[in-house]
Amino acid sequence: MPDFSTRSSKKELLDDPDVPFEDIRQNMRELNTINTLLGGHAITQKGFRKILGSRKEISVCEIGCGGGDNLFVIHEWCKKAGIRVTLIGVDINAHCIGFAKEQYGHLGIEFICSDYQTCKVLPDILFNSLFCHHFTNEELVGMLQWMERHCITGFFINDLHRHPLAWWSIKGLTKLFRGHIL
Repeated sequence: MPDFSTRSSKKELLDDPDVPFEDIRQNMRELNTINTLLGGHAITQKGFRKILGSRKEISVCEIGCGGGDNLFVIHEWCKKAGIRVTLIGVDINAHCIGFAKEQYGHLGIEFICSDYQTCKVLPDILFNSLFCHHFTNEELVGMLQWMERHCITGFFINDLHRHPLAWWSIKGLTKLFRGHIL
């Protein structure tokens, strides 16, 4: 079992640029299911609503958007709440962006294949979900500074909490999904 007292520096398979598109597609579907069942989407919604306040029009950008499922959840909530929202997803992985466009591009969500650091966005709200753990401590500090400089209203983060129960749960879910989680 890993040491949960420090951040892991181990790279995920998803960080490998040579992962085939079909594996990415399956992984994005499974992550959406896990985020739905285990409350990841609910946490993202809560962070969004807290920064949104009473606004009725807002622009939102997710960096490291993966398959776009968080942006879809925000889109659906805003539609029900009568809020005009402009949504942008940025990810460096072209396969993730391809999947996101397939799934949610028809909703008017813009998906950009780019390193977040070179992307020219200035939304009201910036966020990321399940993204920070891909960075070293030094890279994470730079990413937080970038987020602060590149949003108008604020930013929030929804990421992993290293805990033995979560670790074992994901291992079990991975087996349930036939080992596709990258």
